[in-house]
Amino acid sequence: MSITYSHENAGKLPGKRTKFDRNAPDLKSAFDEARNGVARGSGAPQSERGSDMVKQDRPIPTLRPGPGLAAAADSQAHSDRLRAERIAARHMEERNQRKTTFKQERRSAQRRDRNRNNRER
Repeated sequence: MSITYSHENAGKLPGKRTKFDRNAPDLKSAFDEARNGVARGSGAPQSERGSDMVKQDRPIPTLRPGPGLAAAADSQAHSDRLRAERIAARHMEERNQRKTTFKQERRSAQRRDRNRNNRER
């Protein structure tokens, strides 16, 4: 099996062999040597090849509650999230109201100051 069509048919294609083709090592023999070495057992031990990582990433089965219990837990979790969202919305409404009140008071104070400054002139 060759790398590409142009590599396989280099003799039939027009043009000269490229510098890469002249200097490149024979990949097939290097690949075969590496593959045969691993097959004979002269390759790296399993722990060095990362199989420990695969074992760590493997999911561990856990017991899960039945549908009846799961529905109750899911319902409670949903209720808790909904309650938290409502509280956050209420706090946001209160914050917006305080912000609006502050802006109105600031504007009225600025108007009073402008009016006072205009009268003093």
